[in-house]
Amino acid sequence: MERSAYAHFEGLSCPVLLSNCIELADRFPLIFPGWKIDMQSSTAQRPIITIDLDKDGSYRLEVEWLKKTASYQDEVDTLCALVAKVVKARTLEDMDLLYLHGAAVEIAGRLVIFPNKYRAGKSVLATCLAAAGCQVYADDVLPISLETGEGVAPSIAPRLRAPYPDNLDSQTRQFIESRVALKGERYHYLDLTPDLLAPRDKRAPIGAFVFLEREEGVQPELRAIAESDVLRQVVWQNFAREID
Repeated sequence: MERSAYAHFEGLSCPVLLSNCIELADRFPLIFPGWKIDMQSSTAQRPIITIDLDKDGSYRLEVEWLKKTASYQDEVDTLCALVAKVVKARTLEDMDLLYLHGAAVEIAGRLVIFPNKYRAGKSVLATCLAAAGCQVYADDVLPISLETGEGVAPSIAPRLRAPYPDNLDSQTRQFIESRVALKGERYHYLDLTPDLLAPRDKRAPIGAFVFLEREEGVQPELRAIAESDVLRQVVWQNFAREID
């Protein structure tokens, strides 16, 4: 039985090699819904990303632009790393989009964007808004058109960190638990219907940027923020800071 294959992701000029772990491709339709991914047994092209399953059961991930090799024991952790590397590869090839690290949800026809740092709660908030009927554009990475300023849906499944927050109401928790389609030790991927996860390349104008600041025992409130502070955060939070 063939255990290796090349995955050609739409929008990437070079393939991803799954070495001794072709079964990871079975997860792609869930994690990359709406993406065209062509699987081939061989190619003359050099892979831009390689995932190799070692004999000890660990996954080694190598990328063309880094010398260091990462290793993962958990399948879902490996897939999380792959998502990040595929997005990074897209930023290196697509000069028409700015890839922002943040979540985005459509509300009243416009995107509300949460361009926050690591573990700010943006994925949980985006999922809570999905449970309330809003369409999620992104929970971690949002491409923004440099020509029109619109947000562009990447169509990547939302990922939540386990365990979930204790203060989720029962209805939201039930919404999440009924849609968990892939569980790892640290992360869970959700399978959202098309009305709750925007299809790939769908666009919407940006309505607001909201920064999340969590503090124990404080009542929720909204405060205005200067445009210069928003711009600085957006510039810092993009995925291609080495590009002018």
